[in-house]
Formats: sequence, C-alpha cells, structure tokens
Amino acid sequence: MRWKLLGYFIFVSLVTNGASLFAVTLLYFFGAIFVNQGIDVSNELMIVNEGFLVYTPFLFAIALTLLLFWDAYRVLFMANPRITKRVKMIIVHVPSISAMIAMAAWLFSVAQLIGYFWYYDLPYNTFVYLSIFEQLITALAAYAITYFVLDFANKDYFIARLLPQNRLEYLKRGAELSLGRKMVIYYSAVGLFPLATFGGMVYYLYATQSTQFSTQQYTMLALFIGMLVVIGIVLTRLVTMGFSTSLAKLQKATEAIKHGDFAISLRVTSIDELGNLMERINRMARHIALLNSEIVDTQKEVVLTMGAIGESRSQETGNHVRRVARYSYLLAKAYGLDEEAALRLQEASPMHDIGKVAIPDTILNKPAKLTPEEFEVMKRHASLGYEMLAYSHRPLLQTAAIVAHTHHEKWDGSGYPQGLIGEAIPIEGRITAVVDVFDALGSDRVYKKAWSDAEIFAFFREQSGRHFDPKLIELFFVQWEEIATIRAQLADTF
Repeated sequence: MRWKLLGYFIFVSLVTNGASLFAVTLLYFFGAIFVNQGIDVSNELMIVNEGFLVYTPFLFAIALTLLLFWDAYRVLFMANPRITKRVKMIIVHVPSISAMIAMAAWLFSVAQLIGYFWYYDLPYNTFVYLSIFEQLITALAAYAITYFVLDFANKDYFIARLLPQNRLEYLKRGAELSLGRKMVIYYSAVGLFPLATFGGMVYYLYATQSTQFSTQQYTMLALFIGMLVVIGIVLTRLVTMGFSTSLAKLQKATEAIKHGDFAISLRVTSIDELGNLMERINRMARHIALLNSEIVDTQKEVVLTMGAIGESRSQETGNHVRRVARYSYLLAKAYGLDEEAALRLQEASPMHDIGKVAIPDTILNKPAKLTPEEFEVMKRHASLGYEMLAYSHRPLLQTAAIVAHTHHEKWDGSGYPQGLIGEAIPIEGRITAVVDVFDALGSDRVYKKAWSDAEIFAFFREQSGRHFDPKLIELFFVQWEEIATIRAQLADTF
C-alpha cells in the first residue's frame, strides 16, 4: 500500500505542476506573438531579471500540496501504512483540491507581480497589463487541465486500486463538484480561455496602434491556435469519457435488474450526481434482492405446505414430501444438473401430488386395491395438479407444474397421463418418479406395509429401462449411502 500511495501522489504532483507548465508553454506562444514593436520594454526586462516571479507559482503549489496533503504523506512513513478515513477523503477530493492549488499558485503570482510594481513604484504599460492577463489565463487553464486529468485518472484507475471499499457516499464533505460546476470549468477551459486570448490580441493591436500582425506573429499565432484546438479536443474527450463510462455502467446495471439479476455492485468512483445515482442503484438492487428473497422464501414455504396438504389427504406424513425434496436434489446433482436447477427441483418436487386434493377421499384413502374405474379417477391427479400450476410464470411453479404432470410417466411409454417415452419425459419428472416410488414403497400406506430395502432394490433393478430411466437407477445405487442418511434424518414419527 505504501508504494501505491507514493506512486499516486507523485502522479498528482506531476499533473498539478505539469498542467501549470503546459499552460505557461502555451502562453509563451502567446507572448511570442507580441514581439515588441515600439513598446517600452524597461519594465519587462526588470521582471525577467527577477526570476522568482516565474518560479514562485511552482514553489507555492508545492508548499500548498505539502500542507493540504500532509495527512496522506504521513502514512508513507508509518511502519504499517493504513489508509484512514481522512486519507480516503483526500484521495476522493484530489482533483478539486489539486485544481485549486494550481489556480491559487498562479493567482499568487498575479498578486506578486502587482505587489512588485507597487513596491518599486514602477509605471504600468501594455506589457504589464498583458503579463497580468496572461497569468490569469494560466490560472484558468491550469485549474481546468489539472481537474479533468486527475478526475479521469481517479475514476478509471486509482480509486479502484486504492479504495477497495465500494461506497464513497460517506466520504462527502459538502465541497464536491456537481456536474453543473464541472461543465462551467469545462466551458471556461475550452471557451473562455481562447476568447480571453483573442481579447488579449485585440488589446495588443489597440495599445500599439497596429493594424496587422507580422509574418512571424502569424506563424506563432497559428501554432498557438493549434495548441488551443488540441487542448479543447483532449478536455472534451476526458469530459465525455467520464460521463459515457458512468452512463454505460448505469445502463448495464438497470438491464441486469430488469432481467432479475440483483447481485450487481457498481463501483462508485465519484461523488457527483452520477456517483450518487450509482450508489442509489446499488442500494435499490440490494433492497430488491432482499424483497425477492423474501418472496422466493414465501413461495418455498407455500409449495412445501401445499405439498404436505396434498399428501395429508391420503394420510401420508409431511416428511414424505421433505424426503422427496432432498432425494430429488441429490439425484439432480448426480445427474449433472446445475445448482440452480437442482435447487429448483428440490423446492418444486413437494408439489408432485398436489392434484390429489381434487380426488375423493373414498378413492384416495381406500384400504384395498382400486377398481379400474377408481384408478382412472386417481390418475387424473397428475393432470389436475398441472392445471393448478401451469398458469404461473414463476420458474418455481413452472417446475412444480412439470413435476406434477410427468412424475407418473414411465420410461417405456406405459405411464400416464401423456404416455411419454424415454427422454421425452422431462428430467424433473423422471427424477421425481424414482424418489417418489422409493419413498412410497419404503413407507406404510393404508393399502400396504412398507417394503424392505432388499425388495425395493430388486424392484428398481427389474424396472430399470421400463418404469425408470436406467441412468437414474444407476445413480440411485451410487448415492445410496447419502439417500439412507436423509431417510434416517427425516424418518416418520407417530
């Protein structure tokens, strides 16, 4: 962390002073346009001889940087450097602080120049006014360049690496720049800066009573205008990238929420309106995820309860549907279904016999073998269960509808209600068929006593490829120890 922080503040210092140096370089072009043509240069020579008037803005900027960033610099000398809340605050606000440092340095230079002429009681002339004017332009340009370069670097690189904590909202201090203020800075840099420069040129022509520039001045003017165009393009690119990147993230997040993905977490890298919007979307996604989780949990409880109600009508225990659910998940995973599909089957399988609520008790609880007519009525429970659930668009209830409709289909096509064959039977129905029959055979019912494990095993081997999917029967025996454990954990108690 020490070296990351050191590298960051070295970069910040280079940008802050580099922006000023770049602005000064531009104004050297500007100054070259005003090659003296009959203007008194005595004051100009005195200023040049006093070199501190040129260097002090940079020294002043360094001093301000040390003062305002001291809390961050102290961390570099700690045995175990740690980014405190104060340091985080500095990092987040580095663009605006550094931009103000750059501007303050050049405003200090202007004050220094005025003080110099006042102290030595020197007369003002065109050169002096232009010098003051140039440094004010430098302050404006240095502010804009520093801010937008550091703002872009913070958003796209440094904050993600220095502040793993994704929430910046609590770091606000009331001095953050709004989008409106940023646009004012942008306009000042790409609009007022060239306009002010043009005003300086007009003033020069007026002060010297000139009607045109020399050839050399035209050359320097062309170079200067070219530099202004480059600055405008670069700043415009930085500004638009800052907006477009954030807006693209917001669009992607809202699309994810629209399609039911609430596990989004936008990295907030600014504390302007876009940053606030990102933080609000993060909170909204977390809140929707919580509400969705509650809805899903309620669905699960309702499905389990309805499944138990369906089974209780045939005098079976609620643990039957719980065991069927656990067995279904185990076989689904062994078969190769993904976690989401396996969990959905576990949650839906308790509803496999929900259609029994529409079957008369005289048939449902008859202690003897059903007549052919009664069996036809009993078979209707598969279609009735499907009709109860099929109109829901919820994935859980859609799966429950499939299970209810197909858990009595047989691999060889002799099942009901549709007579489906082999893999035409949905895997959810094939798995539920195996685990439902296993649990039914191993439990006491009004019309029979529980079978032994050996009898069940023999029946499964006999019905593999006839009643049941052969692959599922193989997996049943592979998973037998875990199945037996589940059965023991959820044994019926009377």
